[in-house]
Amino acid sequence: MRVFRHLGIALLALVPFAVAVRPAEAVSVVGYYTFDNQDAADLSSFMNHGTVGASVTFTTDTPGAIGGGHAARFDGTGGNAGLILVPNSPSLQALDDSLSVAFWIKMDHTANPIWIRVTRKASEANASDGWIINRNNNTSDLLMRTDTTGVGGAFNQNRGQGVGVGMLDGQWHHYVHVRDNGTWTEYVDGVFTGSGAYPHGNGFGNTQPLLIGGRGQNMIRLLDDYSIWNGAISAEFAAYLAARWRCARSRPARCAAGVMPDRQTRLSHTLSTPAPEPTARCCSLLSP
Repeated sequence: MRVFRHLGIALLALVPFAVAVRPAEAVSVVGYYTFDNQDAADLSSFMNHGTVGASVTFTTDTPGAIGGGHAARFDGTGGNAGLILVPNSPSLQALDDSLSVAFWIKMDHTANPIWIRVTRKASEANASDGWIINRNNNTSDLLMRTDTTGVGGAFNQNRGQGVGVGMLDGQWHHYVHVRDNGTWTEYVDGVFTGSGAYPHGNGFGNTQPLLIGGRGQNMIRLLDDYSIWNGAISAEFAAYLAARWRCARSRPARCAAGVMPDRQTRLSHTLSTPAPEPTARCCSLLSP
């Protein structure tokens, strides 16, 4: 789906004829993949474009909240043929102390191996730094693991997973995981599911590529609207990410005149004061 291109977060509250400023979050999206054009073009300003593996296809089976476009389909083919590979870049390598990863996923845990990787930027080698989102053992939930070196760092066991919500049930769910200087937070479908501490050490920045869809043994099923941020997004914004897509497909045509002159314009949104479409939801986000 197609909601934002360049997203430094500076949330405003939009009401008819008046604009109220909300607290800013100094966080930018450094990779945003809608898959709508059946490719892995990055719609953020950082242009971290990916290469689509030969076995990855695209489908019109998208989250109901989105209502159109395409999602990426992964068939479990091993190696790079079965995933999307985004080369390392300065903006991705700089994700060292804090990051947030968000995406829609539709996966049946019974069709996938234990610990199956969904996305990672890591080698997973001992004495290396990195992060991975994968299935939690044989459950129907996801978790994030970080590998960190240096004083206070640890390998492999840095796992953060909230309360079991059974999200790998063959239905669409929205997942957000935040890591921020020793603290992790998880949200599923916009709802807080857990938080805790992890050994941060020297951080998880590294020179590995960003892999979407697995690594080696690749996932089977669908991903949509994958985004990665260079800091910790708030609980409010995580809820917004899970809820705001409802009219994104038709947004450019339906937005009120003067509200959205182009997709690069900073737009406004309010969570606390719902407003009728198209302006509040269809004209809802943000560019730096």
